[in-house]
Amino acid sequence: MAHLSGYHRRLKLQSYFADSEPGVSPPFQSKSTWEPNSSALPEKLLTLFQEDHHVLRGLQPKQEIDNLSEMEKRALSELQQNTSIVIKPADKGSSVVIMDRFKYTEEALRQLRNTDHYKSLDAPIYMETATQIQEILTSMAENKTITKKQKRYLLGEDTPRKRLFYLLPKIHKAPETWPIPFGFPPGRPIVSDCKGPNPFLCPQLKEYLCIFRYFWDTLLPSCRSTILEFTHLLLTFTYSCHV
Repeated sequence: MAHLSGYHRRLKLQSYFADSEPGVSPPFQSKSTWEPNSSALPEKLLTLFQEDHHVLRGLQPKQEIDNLSEMEKRALSELQQNTSIVIKPADKGSSVVIMDRFKYTEEALRQLRNTDHYKSLDAPIYMETATQIQEILTSMAENKTITKKQKRYLLGEDTPRKRLFYLLPKIHKAPETWPIPFGFPPGRPIVSDCKGPNPFLCPQLKEYLCIFRYFWDTLLPSCRSTILEFTHLLLTFTYSCHV
C-alpha cells in the first residue's frame, strides 16, 4: 500500500501542477510530503484511485516461503555467535570474507599507529563537533545563507552517535604484498558517519569547495589560506572517530 500511496501522490502532483512551469527544488533539504487536496483534483483521477484501492483489497498476499534449510539457519546462527571471527565484504568485488578477529584487530592497529595519518584522542569529540556544527548552521540560517529547511536537514539526527572505524579486506591485492604475506590482507579504512554529527553536511561543503578549483590561481594567498583551513576543519569533522 505504501508503494501505491507514493504512486498516487506523484499523479496528484502531476495533475495539480500540469499548467505550471517546472521548478527546481533547492538542494540539501528533506523531500516534501505535501500533496494537493482532493477537492483540487479531477473527479476522473479520484475515481481511478478508488478503483486501485478496491482491486488491491481483493488481492491475497502470497505466503512467504523460507529459502533456507534448517542446517543453513543453524550455520548462520553459529557464524553470528562466533566471536573469534570477523565477517566483512571485500573491498572490491562481491566476495564475503571471514577473518580471524585477532589478525583483523592487528591490521587495524597497524594502520592506526601511523601518526602521519591518525592521532589518538583522550575522549570522543563527536558531541563537541555536533555543537560547533549547530552553531555554524544557525548562523548561516540567520544570515539567509541557507534556509530553515536546509538547516533542519543538515543538522541530521537529534542525538548523534560515535563514528565507527572498520576495515574492508583488500583480497584483490597480490598475497605476497600483504602485511602478513599470504596470511592476512591489508584493509581499506572506513569511518562510518551514519547518524553522526554531520552525515548530510559534507556533500554541501564539498559542492561549495569544488567551486574554487575553477579560479584557484586567481585567489589572493590569504583567501587560499582560509579555504585550506576550512578544508582542514571539514576533514576534522569528518574523520574523528571511535575505534
